Amino acid sequence: MSETQLTVEIDMGRLKSALTLLPKQLKYQLGDAFDHSSLKFLKIFRRERLSGRPGVIGIYGKGNLFSRFHRASLVPQSQTLDDMGMRIWTDSEVAKRQEEGGIVKADFGKKLAVPLSKNVEMFTSRGKLKAAYKRPGLMKNIIRISGGSAGSQFLARWIKRAHLIKRLFILKEQTVTPPRLQFFETWASLQNERIMIINRAVDKALAST
Repeated sequence: MSETQLTVEIDMGRLKSALTLLPKQLKYQLGDAFDHSSLKFLKIFRRERLSGRPGVIGIYGKGNLFSRFHRASLVPQSQTLDDMGMRIWTDSEVAKRQEEGGIVKADFGKKLAVPLSKNVEMFTSRGKLKAAYKRPGLMKNIIRISGGSAGSQFLARWIKRAHLIKRLFILKEQTVTPPRLQFFETWASLQNERIMIINRAVDKALAST
């Protein structure tokens, strides 16, 4: 996903006419249209894909993922159509893995503590792991146990008063992250809206004659 160019679809005939007649006005209007299109996309992307299940903000949080998306309008100084467009990108490896799917592996000699989703008290209403459970190694009354037909290992809490052992995490060498960010799918779903925004920009430029 990093450094990926996203190009807006444009009515090239009308755009060339406007560029010939009013290059400065057209570029001004296009720059505004590109800014509008990219901002609208990121707002919808944030609302629909980064707002809890089935989005991923509940897992990674706003500051860890969404804030790493950047946008820029590409309006060169020349009076040609070359390289006009917009660019939306991220350098986040987490975002790339959420978009394409992938395998997360534990460091050598260690295991990943994966929260058991059945323990709803461990999560917020938006599906985010509560702060008290983010560092299992620092939690009190935590023991390591084995169980299950496959001999799985768990981190569990020993509740003394109730004489109860409650499994909280399963220990794994790796986990599989399914594709679920839908960055490009969300972009494609807004194609008609982008075309209308660009065409309105061309109309504004032509109307100024």
